[in-house]
Amino acid sequence: RPTQSPIVFLQQLGRGLRKAEGKDYVIVLDFIANYKENYLIPIALSGDRSYDKDTLRRFVAVEHRFIPGASTIEFDAITKEKIFQAIDVAQTQSKKLLRQAYKDLKFKLGHIPTLNEFEENNSIDAVKYFDVFGSYYAFLCDSEPDFKETLPADARTILKYFSSKLGRAQRISEVLVLQDLLDGHGQLMHRLDTALSGTYHQTISQAHRESVIRVLTNQFCTTKNITKANAPCVFIEKDGDGDWKVATRFAQLMQDNPTLRDFLSDLASFMKHRFERTYAKPYEDTAFVLYEKYSYEDVCRLLNWEKNVNGQNIGGYKYDEKTKTLPVFINYKKNAKAISYEDHFRSRSTLIALSKTNRRVNSKDAKHIYKIGKEEADNRIFLFMRRDKNDKDTAKYFYFLGEIKAQGTPVAVKLSSGKNAFNAFKINYDLKVPVRQDLYDYLTTETQI
Repeated sequence: RPTQSPIVFLQQLGRGLRKAEGKDYVIVLDFIANYKENYLIPIALSGDRSYDKDTLRRFVAVEHRFIPGASTIEFDAITKEKIFQAIDVAQTQSKKLLRQAYKDLKFKLGHIPTLNEFEENNSIDAVKYFDVFGSYYAFLCDSEPDFKETLPADARTILKYFSSKLGRAQRISEVLVLQDLLDGHGQLMHRLDTALSGTYHQTISQAHRESVIRVLTNQFCTTKNITKANAPCVFIEKDGDGDWKVATRFAQLMQDNPTLRDFLSDLASFMKHRFERTYAKPYEDTAFVLYEKYSYEDVCRLLNWEKNVNGQNIGGYKYDEKTKTLPVFINYKKNAKAISYEDHFRSRSTLIALSKTNRRVNSKDAKHIYKIGKEEADNRIFLFMRRDKNDKDTAKYFYFLGEIKAQGTPVAVKLSSGKNAFNAFKINYDLKVPVRQDLYDYLTTETQI
């Protein structure tokens, strides 16, 4: 029967997946032809609640996908085509979708859901409310008639800052400090060191500590205008004894607005659970998890850079002298109007990439990448990749593929764009960890069908 619910769809499909002697597979025939809602199929089968278009395409594109349980699934070419068409036009960032998911969960629970209850009840990923509305509080003000709480502008700005910038919980440090602030503790950096080493078995570096302080004192923004807009977002201040305590203005704001404290407490709990579920096993000594997705801003913050750098200024890669880190960002599927070159895998563990334009083999970029000179010996290069930058709903994020190392020497090449020619150099990278097969297939397959 027709449905717009991935849960109901999976229940219907489950009847065909019941085990029986001599039964090895089930063929699903669609007589409803509700093609506009076909994007619900990969949502239902994958168990993914992010409604992320790139994730949905990857699930459908790669053959012989495992689904929760002991089953695999294959889509025929026509089915793939219809699902991809539905994904392309689906409004997965729409307010309508979020309101319906909220309404369904509220009806099930009988009360306004907490952030954790979205996860506990297999509802939509609550982070989407941060992406679309800025914060869960802002969503409730917009969409819940029974919600009557009001907050001053500074408190709303604080909730938006924590939710939209930190709500994905890719690093536990800010969450731990926030919880200590809510609990009234001092000596915040000492407590952070203790919690990271004792509970999460992480050693905090000075660069990491300084990064957390910058984020929690509104010193990590790209421009002065953004810093000014986030002026209330100074949560900690020096205590006079070499450590940090709750900022006076923030403490007063929480005291005057219990609703702010309640929403921050709910957010801190949600972020802690999210980190432990998704990001608690990082790659080597980094804050990144292999094959998870990160934005430019996420990468700058998690590499402990002093300032966030606009993606246009990164332009493929950027070297940070203080941390000696160089993230490489690659769009695997190039725009037809782009300069004529292709970064490409030779295998799951080797990659051919091009430098920025107007770079020669003796440039600073080449020295950073090939570690030419003693001062470059400790440089670390990390690879981030997305399939296509043209999908406005998902292009913000890149898959983290681990550390890479340039092999051999840079090779000079000429790149062309129309009548113009540019100097560049070719780089042969080895990946420390071969790309997982399903993701490799998705990134490198010429067509999805």
